[in-house]
Amino acid sequence: MPFNHPSTELRTGPTVRVLVATSQIEVHTALETVAPYQATEAVTTRGVYHALPKVQLAIIELESLIEEQVPRDTLIEILNRSHVPWTIPENFLADPTTWRAHALAAAGNFQSFPPTTAAFTSYSGGVGKTTLALAAAVQFAQRTKLPTAIVEFPYGPSALRVITGVSEGAGFVDVANNERALLPTWRGVTLVTVNYHDVGGILKPDEVAQSLARIQAAHILTVVDSEFPHLWLEIVARQIGTFIIVAAPRADAWNNAAALKQTMLSAPELYARPQVVFNLVDGWGDRLTQLGLERTMDLPRIKNPERLDGRLGTQVLKAIYPYWSQTPRPLAGRS
Repeated sequence: MPFNHPSTELRTGPTVRVLVATSQIEVHTALETVAPYQATEAVTTRGVYHALPKVQLAIIELESLIEEQVPRDTLIEILNRSHVPWTIPENFLADPTTWRAHALAAAGNFQSFPPTTAAFTSYSGGVGKTTLALAAAVQFAQRTKLPTAIVEFPYGPSALRVITGVSEGAGFVDVANNERALLPTWRGVTLVTVNYHDVGGILKPDEVAQSLARIQAAHILTVVDSEFPHLWLEIVARQIGTFIIVAAPRADAWNNAAALKQTMLSAPELYARPQVVFNLVDGWGDRLTQLGLERTMDLPRIKNPERLDGRLGTQVLKAIYPYWSQTPRPLAGRS
């Protein structure tokens, strides 16, 4: 049964439709503090399943649900594959404002994406890691008009400088030494470049972490393009919201992606949300050769990916924001 909670002077803005599947009264109390909302409550797995398409956020206490028609494990898979942001009560109560932002973004409000950092990395070369990272950053900046940055952690010269043709402006090391350093922008994205040959041993671990923190504070989406393993990536790992392991339909890339995902899964306190994305896929033949490794998506091989025309960026952004949609939907009139 839905319950309407009208707006107050402190709680203005669009009404958020929330599925509440928990008996914890603190959840409703927290929802009251951040926004007007409409709650649909469920106590069974079947109830959650049927309510999910009608809401913008789900707060679910999985262990307390009564299993009815839909097995609990199946429901978890459905939740993970849906475009509805969902969380457990403890995580929601820790940061209700961010979860409201997730809900509004899922509803199509492109000004409400919560800040996050995604790292694109791989053991393998030649899988399109840098192209995908840049495609995600450019597409996000163009569609949302929100502050976006891409940071590279290479072992050699700056690939971003070569790809973008931007040769002037400050870099990552400059940010560590001067928080007002003027970083270059390209197609709406702040470029934070590194020539590791020249600066690899200059920064101390705390300076690396502080430099990334300053960049994150100034941007909604921060994309890190990093080799793996990389000392700087290890230093800032806890500052990253999701790790995207880029692979391609080659035997070495398949094995490397599987090994890297296992490495990250064995250290969840360090590597948040590790997921595999397969790039450069040519049809079903390539997909069949990759059976046995769970991945978030397969991305097709396309002509001239360096044009960053939005095809790759639109897809890969779903690994960062699962509810990402290419076309914004205005919230006016929605309830």
